[in-house]
Amino acid sequence: MPYISKERREELLPIIIDIVEETKKAYVGRISSLCFALTIEKLFDKWSKRFVYNAGDKNYAMCELLIRLYDLHTTPSYSSIDAAMGALDYMKKLSRSYDFYILEEGTISCAQAEIYRRIAAPYEDYCIEKNGDLEVFEIFKETLIRKMEAR
Repeated sequence: MPYISKERREELLPIIIDIVEETKKAYVGRISSLCFALTIEKLFDKWSKRFVYNAGDKNYAMCELLIRLYDLHTTPSYSSIDAAMGALDYMKKLSRSYDFYILEEGTISCAQAEIYRRIAAPYEDYCIEKNGDLEVFEIFKETLIRKMEAR
């Protein structure tokens, strides 16, 4: 859960913003999954010199970094959401490696679920409103309603 105290956010956010700006200058264009992993590593390296951090701080950092790096808060698109989700999947693979022990897989999964819940799902709902639902989902919905009514 990324919802750490406001005081803690005020401590950590300036470092996150600095790293996002550095990364965007260094990597013009689409941010790759590897770039995101290196950015997270750089952040925790800087933090370790100044702070003791916990799972909530890590979740907060991943959410802030990912949303800001991929501009999900200002220009969401399927492409950027897909890239962000892919970056977190890549982080999960790295977390299973003994070489990359910065983040636990559970912490990454929690950040991914929250980003999906707060950004991807509402964006998908917007696209459904704009473009219409898929016929198979409509059929499923009707089938489920019939089953529920038959009880």
